[in-house]
Amino acid sequence: MSAEEIDAIRTRFQQNCEKILREKPPLNTQLLPQTLFQLAFHNRDNKALNSLYQSMIRACAPEVNYTAPHCRKAQPRDVDAKIRVGFATSFFYQHSVGSCYRNTMLTLAKSPQFDV
Repeated sequence: MSAEEIDAIRTRFQQNCEKILREKPPLNTQLLPQTLFQLAFHNRDNKALNSLYQSMIRACAPEVNYTAPHCRKAQPRDVDAKIRVGFATSFFYQHSVGSCYRNTMLTLAKSPQFDV
């Protein structure tokens, strides 16, 4: 794919997000991509497009803005308590995800600061 094609895709994506954000139609979040991982293959800065996409989702699908009551008020953290970290995926075994994050998980698990 050429740089011009990538720029055209990104421009069209941005324009579509801006149009949806202006019109604010109700969106079925089940039909939308949960991430924009494919943008990573464009070798461009994706922060602005990701922010725009998330703003569009939050404006057009209010259910994603829900905050559980127990999360609304920040609880003070016991400074002596371990930080709990969890990893959940079905791609740990014989998959690039497992290969990529295995050392990070093992390093965190060995640290006395974390409960993995």
